[in-house]
Amino acid sequence: MLNRLLILMRIVLPIILIGWIGHSVWKEDPDALSGLWNREKNYFLLGCSVTACLTAMVITFWRWFLLVRAIDIPFRFRDALRLGFIGNLFQYIALGTVGGDLFKAIFLAREQPARKPEAVATIFIDRAVGLLALLIVTSVAFLSFGWQRLPDELHVVAIMCFIITAVALFIVAGLLFTNATTKPLRSLFRKVPAVAALLLRGEHALLLYRENRQSFFLALSSGFVSHCLLATAAYFAAASIYADHASFSEQVVTWNIAGSVSALPLSPGGLGTMEATYASLYTNVPDGGRPKAHGFTIAILLRVVYVIVAAIGIVVYWFSRREIDQLMKEAQLEDGD
Repeated sequence: MLNRLLILMRIVLPIILIGWIGHSVWKEDPDALSGLWNREKNYFLLGCSVTACLTAMVITFWRWFLLVRAIDIPFRFRDALRLGFIGNLFQYIALGTVGGDLFKAIFLAREQPARKPEAVATIFIDRAVGLLALLIVTSVAFLSFGWQRLPDELHVVAIMCFIITAVALFIVAGLLFTNATTKPLRSLFRKVPAVAALLLRGEHALLLYRENRQSFFLALSSGFVSHCLLATAAYFAAASIYADHASFSEQVVTWNIAGSVSALPLSPGGLGTMEATYASLYTNVPDGGRPKAHGFTIAILLRVVYVIVAAIGIVVYWFSRREIDQLMKEAQLEDGD
């Protein structure tokens, strides 16, 4: 019952959010949304937006591949691509039943039953590396954009971003270069066999990352590239319909903050939360401000771009549906546990 209620909330919340934003935009500019379809578009720039988004997704899948191979788990890049595209599709259609991350974890754990904890851990490590890259890119964007150009309401956001980034970097440095972070945990839970066993497995994986730091930092660097490419996709999407649009540096700030909010597991694929955050920021980040209607229109166009890229997962699913259906059953059983 609770699971169904959560799924229902994940469906209803985005609809309410988008409806509320759409209503406020309509009051501000009644022709804004109809203009999205009627306005003359630069389809070459739209194609560039799709290409940038697709490239960012492929780099994200490569990042996970690097993190898996860094701990000596046999894994093929084509499997990372296949699972990545299907997992990306599941973000939109699973609605909380079988998430993309769980699907990937089940596949990797099935292929490596003797190293299941390490295999599943790579999913969370990949998410953590992606979030760390997002924080670093956003912090750099805030600094390069210029403190004096930021509106007052974003000063607090920037300070929080700097603090969280500094703390995250400190923790990562402690994990990769010292034993200070793992020994106290092991001592604390040594009398709890199940937890102690998991910590030992995790410490073994961490030791492998320490021995192969170049792969970890390469994965982190790829995160910088993918987040900048997603900001580039937003820039091209905006430029395809508006002559007066945010600059690339403004898009890096706007998109990365919106991307951070959309990463919260509140709705499928961040639907609604991304549009709300992006539309609100679009009126504040650019010099002089721009209409909220423009921000919402661009966010809707970006959503179309993301859905086009996610649709590649349908093609991938079609060619390997038998194996994927079996994995989905296993994932549902795992999720039920």
